[in-house]
Parts: sequence; C-alpha cells; structure tokens
Amino acid sequence: MSSTSPRKTPAERPGRALRRRTWLATGAAGLTGVVGLAAFGVATAGTSDATAATRVAAERASDDGGYARDDRGGQQGHDGKGEERKGEDRKGEDGLGRVHEIPCDPDRLIAAIVRANAERTAATLKLAKECRYSLRTGTASTGLPIITSELNIIGERSTIERAYDLPNAGATAFRLFQVGNGGSLRLYDVTLRNGLTAAVGVTPASGGAILVNAGGRLLVEKSTLTGNQVIGTTTTTPATGGAIENLGSTVVKHSAFTVNNAFTGGGAIHNTGRLVVEDSLFEANKAGSPTDGGGGIDSVSGSVTIVKSKFIGNAAGGLGGGLNVAGGSADVAETEFKLNIATISGGGVAVTGTGTQAQLRKVELVENTAVAPATVQPGAGGGGVFVGAGSAVTVHEAKVVANSAGQGNGGGFLNLGSLVLFDATIARNQAVNGAGIYNDTTGTVTATRTTITDNQAIVAGGGIFNAAAATAVTLDPTTKVFHNSPDNCAGPGTPIVNCFG
Repeated sequence: MSSTSPRKTPAERPGRALRRRTWLATGAAGLTGVVGLAAFGVATAGTSDATAATRVAAERASDDGGYARDDRGGQQGHDGKGEERKGEDRKGEDGLGRVHEIPCDPDRLIAAIVRANAERTAATLKLAKECRYSLRTGTASTGLPIITSELNIIGERSTIERAYDLPNAGATAFRLFQVGNGGSLRLYDVTLRNGLTAAVGVTPASGGAILVNAGGRLLVEKSTLTGNQVIGTTTTTPATGGAIENLGSTVVKHSAFTVNNAFTGGGAIHNTGRLVVEDSLFEANKAGSPTDGGGGIDSVSGSVTIVKSKFIGNAAGGLGGGLNVAGGSADVAETEFKLNIATISGGGVAVTGTGTQAQLRKVELVENTAVAPATVQPGAGGGGVFVGAGSAVTVHEAKVVANSAGQGNGGGFLNLGSLVLFDATIARNQAVNGAGIYNDTTGTVTATRTTITDNQAIVAGGGIFNAAAATAVTLDPTTKVFHNSPDNCAGPGTPIVNCFG
C-alpha cells in the first residue's frame, strides 16, 4: 500500500464510533441540555502555568488520528502533524490520565465528571482560564457529581461557585464537591466559594465546599476556599467544616482558607481522618459553638500535620481560635498563630481529650486571646495554648508572646494535662493569674532551657502560677523565670525549685 494512502475518516472507523456511542449512552445520559463530550476537546495548553505535566498531556496526539467530530457532526482539528487541534481528548502523562479541556460552562463540567466516573480511569479536566463555573442546583446537598474515580481538576485562576443569588435553604443549599469511598480528587489553581450546607432539625450537615468521605482522598494545591459555610440552628446538631469536612485523607498545599464559617466546629476544616497542611493560610474563619471549636481547624480524631502555615484572625465560640485538637494526634511545625480568639480557652491552640497528643515545633503564638468570661466556666483561659486534662503537649523552640487570657488564667499556657517545654520563650503575656503559665491542679509542667519573662498577672503568678503540688512543676537550672509582675512564681504549689521571687 502506498504511504500516500488517504487517511480514514471517523465514519470509516467503526471502533471509534462505537466508543463514542458507548460514552454518550453511559456517561452523559440524563444531562438535559448538555452537549456530547466530543465537544469538550483538549487543545494545547499554550501559555497556561498550571503544571508542566498538564501541558505535556494536552499536547500529546490523540488516538483518533487527528480527527474529531463536534455535536453538529463537523470535523475539527488539523492534519495530525503536530498542530493545535480542538475537540479531542488526549492521553495524559504523570498520572494525569486523559485530559479534557472544559469550556466555561458548568453543564460541561458536570458532564465531564460523569464521564470520568464512568470510565473509572485517571482523568484530568482543564478548566477555562479565569472562568466562573456558577452552579445553580445540587443533588444530595452537592452541586457536582460525587467523585468516585481518580480526577484531577486543573484551573488557571478558575472559580467554581454556588450561585450568589440562590436562597440559603432547601435544594439550593449545597456544597460544591463530594469525594466518595474510593474516589480521589486533586484541585490545582481553583477558587471554591459560596458553598453551603445546612443542618435541619436533628439532621447534621458538614463540608460547606467539600465533603471527603471515609476511603476518599483529596489534594488541594495553589487554591483558595473562601466564603463557604455550614449553617445550623442548635449546637446539639453538628454543623461542621465550613470549607472542608474530612473523613478520609486530605492534603492541602500552598492554599488559602478565608472567611469560611461553621455553626459548630471547624470554621475552615473539620477533621476525623488524616489531614496534612503545608505552606497554607487560614484567615478570618469562624466556628461558632461554645461546645466545639477550631476557628481554623478542628481535629477531633485521626491525625493532623501542619507545616509552614499561618493562622491569622480566626475565631472559635468554644476552644481553639486557630486550632482545636480534641482527639488523636497533632504535629505542628514552623507555623504562626496570630490574633486568633477563643471565647473560652486556647486563643491560639487548644488540645483536649484523654490520650490526645500534640507537638508544637518552632511555632510562634503571638497576640492571641482567650476571652474566658467568668460566667462561662471556671478556670477558662490559655491565651496562647490550652492543654486539657489527660492530654499531652510538647513544645520545642516556640515563641509565646503577647497573648491574653482576658478574664481567665494562663496568658501563655493554661495547663490541666502534661506540658513539656524545650527552648521556649514565654514573654509579655497577660492573665488574671499565671500570666506566663497557669498550672492547674491536674497538670504537670517540665521546662528545659526556657525563658519566662516580662509577663503580667493581675493577681498573682506573673511568671508561673502553680495550683498543683510543688513537685508538679520542674524547671531545669538553665530555665530562667525573671522580671515578671507582680511576682515570678505563686500559688499553693510553691516554692518551685529554680524559681525565685
């Protein structure tokens, strides 16, 4: 056969036509008004900065020889010699799977997710640059199809939102994404906003923007989640995870969570699974319930790891203005907590629950506040950190500076559990008693190479107030407690060895 034989047209390739019919029958059925996915097409990524992998995937030739039909039956593309072609899918690399370029149309996005779920193989959806995909309806409190396969959604300053003119109740109250058991979702350079779920009566609600079910996986990179919320009417019905509810495995990198709100716990994220946060910002998020907490993150079981992140200006109606760890374990490193507020305890961080363990390494807790009104509960406070009975916190190389316990005790730390300090600086904190550290009757404190200075108590224990036995507080000879007001150490459990005046 001559090398110049004419290329077969799509109509002459029955296998390809069968594949198209199969997808249209199984993947797009029931999507009224949504055109067939042949029109999704993938073009060369051009100047997109999303990822190099996406560009490579988008530039690969498709297996249809360079021909594709749109829904009008017309052909698109060129001659298959490496030029840009529209209206086709392409094979991806580096785990991205087949890449589909999605026009600026929410119906096309919905249909593409249906297709990806049906094919059960890794797929990538490339969103239109700076497009707003505005959703108006949801099913099972979710605006987009539940993710049951491996799906990458790559934006380019793209936005997925719940339409802003919708009522905040009934069928128009829905989150944006849900990741099912066995599903995997990656979001890159996408903004998610205005998602909303609502607890009604005794029916709880969770995940204003995203719900990750047990067995599901989520990766959020270079993305912003803002203005999402979970609303409720009574604190006895959980309404958690203003932006994300994680029951599975969630990793967040280089992302921002701002102005998200949960009626009970976890203004930005509520976690009962595995949560990893790296180089991310949590700002102005709020958890409202006095019986719950975590204005930024509320982790009630499982594990949470936070590295090189910032928690600024978050608020909790209960515990942990920035971070509340109420079970499981937490490892926090090189992270800043600043200007966070808790109505009861732990303006920056709260760690509670028998057996709960937390490590704070090279953290800065600055200007956080526990309002601690005396009418709420006795012994509330901990402007920087609250350590509950039965829990254990180890602190390495931390700076705990200028925090306030308001009307409560423990400007820097309020400790009812086990508190171990290495190379920490505790300075310029304020409280009624124990401006630096308040050690309650059930607590133990061990400090090594730690400096406690310039703290100011209204009543007593400018440096340390010890309500337990004197042996409950251990200060090594290199630990310095000095220049605190009105005194360095006070309380029933004094004198404390190596604390003078």
